[in-house]
Amino acid sequence: MKRLLPSLATASALTALLVISACTSNQPSDGTPQSINPEELSSRTKQTKEQPIGAYLTDLDGQIRAWNRLFLSGETDEDKRKARLLELNLMSSTKKRRDELLEVLASGALNNRIVAAAALGFTRDVAAQGPLLAALSEQDELLRSSALMGLWLLGRSDTPLDRVCDLLRTSTSEEERNNAALCLVSLVRAGAKSDCVLASARIGLVDPSPGVQSQCILLLANLKDAESLQPIADRLHDQTNLVALAAARALSYMGRELTAEKGRCARALVEAWAKAEGPRKQGLMRNMLLLEPPRNYGDKEEEWVEWALRLP
Repeated sequence: MKRLLPSLATASALTALLVISACTSNQPSDGTPQSINPEELSSRTKQTKEQPIGAYLTDLDGQIRAWNRLFLSGETDEDKRKARLLELNLMSSTKKRRDELLEVLASGALNNRIVAAAALGFTRDVAAQGPLLAALSEQDELLRSSALMGLWLLGRSDTPLDRVCDLLRTSTSEEERNNAALCLVSLVRAGAKSDCVLASARIGLVDPSPGVQSQCILLLANLKDAESLQPIADRLHDQTNLVALAAARALSYMGRELTAEKGRCARALVEAWAKAEGPRKQGLMRNMLLLEPPRNYGDKEEEWVEWALRLP
């Protein structure tokens, strides 16, 4: 059985990074959502209980990868509808076979354990939390990455974060660090807390991966870490749009949430906007407007500068 490496993708709005680690299946190798017709899923859901576990995992693998593609890169209302339908089907089918998935994660073949780890997140069941946390200490990085995805999908505010922080700081796998950073962003938003998060996010600002950097920028903004404001502002000028626009999003949020820092955030955004071009310039403008200037000054750089300088 051939092992598939995690597929890493980026969502433009939240720079969400998901890993899909899976065993081989009879789905197309690129995991395109066209390989699954969401309209047929209700009837397929009724059949999952009768499927042998091996066939079920193969089918599940294809559905998760199709959902991943639609969720991350779908642009039309139809894509979003299909993603929601796929997610509902995945939630329904995994709940029905939760116990089998837990058994596979505990003692199945490695490739099947990788699929089960991701699938258990769709159950939204607290029973999956302990086994997924235990999987974070396994030797195989693909299994750990899928477990990070499962914990992200569970979204429980009582999730212990120390091991996730450790993987963000120390993993040699870019994919695993990406998923650890995403997991922390999502769980911190849900209310999870740990003393390790702030230090890990600050270290992530200098990670060689743009994906990790962008997630850690958003994480520091969620934590309202004023000490990181200047390092985040510096990344407005990063050569990678992913990082620069994550910094813009973070500064617009911090400027709204930290009244004393609104001026610093605005001035940093305006300075970067004045030097930017194309999509980056448009993204910076959107985030400048979120700071609620008296009006949209359009392309009038002097008026933007005057507005920013007037802020404390």
